[in-house]
Amino acid sequence: WPGGGAGARTRTAGPRVAPPPPPPPGFDEGPAQPEASSREIQNVFLGLGALLLGVAAVVFAAVTDEAVSRLAILLIATALMMAAAPWVARRGLISTAETIAAVGLALVPLNGYGLRAGPVSATVFAGVVFAVTAAVAAGYASMTGLSVPRYATVLALQPVVPLLFHDWIVSPTGWALALSGVAALDIHLGRQLAAHGRLVPPSWTGRFGAPPPTAEAP
Repeated sequence: WPGGGAGARTRTAGPRVAPPPPPPPGFDEGPAQPEASSREIQNVFLGLGALLLGVAAVVFAAVTDEAVSRLAILLIATALMMAAAPWVARRGLISTAETIAAVGLALVPLNGYGLRAGPVSATVFAGVVFAVTAAVAAGYASMTGLSVPRYATVLALQPVVPLLFHDWIVSPTGWALALSGVAALDIHLGRQLAAHGRLVPPSWTGRFGAPPPTAEAP
């Protein structure tokens, strides 16, 4: 630049950037942390093992020709699952226990269909099976305190009324009455959930303690 001298150098110099602040005392990034803890990995493996065992039991039962052998396989698998869930929960693996309980309760209706005999229609028998499944789930929830059996009780109760009365429903009015019964049952369960924050069994069972008291809002 003609006649620039020091002034030209000053104009072409870029902006000065302040150096980054020093790290705080005692700061140390340390080694990279693992993406999952050993407890989480243990939960995943145990849950997958329970799921695979349930699937294997269903497959073996499906390929077995004898009804007695099919029922025995399902009963053994169900008993193992439902016995293992509280044992796992006592060791602090709650999520794994919930998964195992879910697989065991899913096998209960299959056991019911393995017991089917007699002239009872398929729909009525299915309603009985779901009612028994709901009763088993409610009793299992009372003994173990797990969450999955309580919600399995709700799911198993939904088709009970329509299936039990399916053969006698011949008009839209009949279906309206059946679905109204299901809605009344769900309203009762919803009132329990709204009142106590969780699904609690009816007081006449005597197996469940009262819900824990909550502090009143100021």
